[in-house]
Amino acid sequence: MTVTEGVEAWLMTQRSGKSKSTAANYTSRAQHVLNKFGTRLIAEVTTQELQQFKNTLVRSRPNPAGVSPKTANDVLTVVRGVWEDAKKNGITSASRAEGLTNHALEENSSADPFELDEMQQLLCANPSYRISARMVVCNCWMGLSRSELIALAIEDVDLERRKLKVRRAFVHGEHKAPKEKTRTREIDLVEPAIELLREILADIGDVQPGEIEVTGLDNLTVKNESVRLLFRNPNTAQPWSASALDRWFKSHCEIAGVRHRGVNQCRHTFASRALSRYLPKEWVIHQLGHGDFQMLKKHYAKWMPSETDKAPALIGEINAAMSIGWSV
Repeated sequence: MTVTEGVEAWLMTQRSGKSKSTAANYTSRAQHVLNKFGTRLIAEVTTQELQQFKNTLVRSRPNPAGVSPKTANDVLTVVRGVWEDAKKNGITSASRAEGLTNHALEENSSADPFELDEMQQLLCANPSYRISARMVVCNCWMGLSRSELIALAIEDVDLERRKLKVRRAFVHGEHKAPKEKTRTREIDLVEPAIELLREILADIGDVQPGEIEVTGLDNLTVKNESVRLLFRNPNTAQPWSASALDRWFKSHCEIAGVRHRGVNQCRHTFASRALSRYLPKEWVIHQLGHGDFQMLKKHYAKWMPSETDKAPALIGEINAAMSIGWSV
């Protein structure tokens, strides 16, 4: 069996039960393996060659044209999968990629939150697109991912209870259940989000429900839902796609005079402001749909000094709690 045949067989098994985005990522990363070893026989490729491939794949000072460590690790997932299959199928006596470990990744937060004055600028910059501006600014107070935001339906909003249900996401052209069980959740709505949602719902008016297909968590089962989507692209009257929303938001930031960051920075803004205001991290974790604090710590939060001086009562409570039992 050639490496090309092994890669094709492995990709075929991976497409079953995987999301479209995951399958597309594997297919893209597999190209690096094909470029290097495609015509070779799997049994001919040695452990040393695979290790050298790992070392020359990643970007470094001697190899500035290489890929990032994260991308390299994705490629190594393909390598391990192909050579493990070769072992299981008796093509090789052992998996020659078994000791091929991932590159260590630096834990740098990608949070670049919007300040309150920037949120106001985004909201008021272009009256013709105020309904779309309200959508992204409202998310600075809710903390949804971009895919969760554009999949929201009117049925998910309960202003009386001050709650919002997150039940689906829109990824690669399909509605699907959130990728992890913790991401299906009911979150609290804070007052600024409630005010904006009231405006949004009032502007929408009488919307007729439509049928959508929602792929289950197993990426296999499909169910139909009758919903009224909350947000639509005003230029097309169709539901937002991620790419269309990104293009519009970049243009809107230029009009508003706000330094452009991706739409997902609205989610980061929520997390960063909440933690900078000393809100319980357990509440923030639930709002975002994480299972623990690590993802929040690594990716979604950045300390915002501009927020910390607005919580004197909380600082006082922290000072009192920390000083219990201390006397001089």
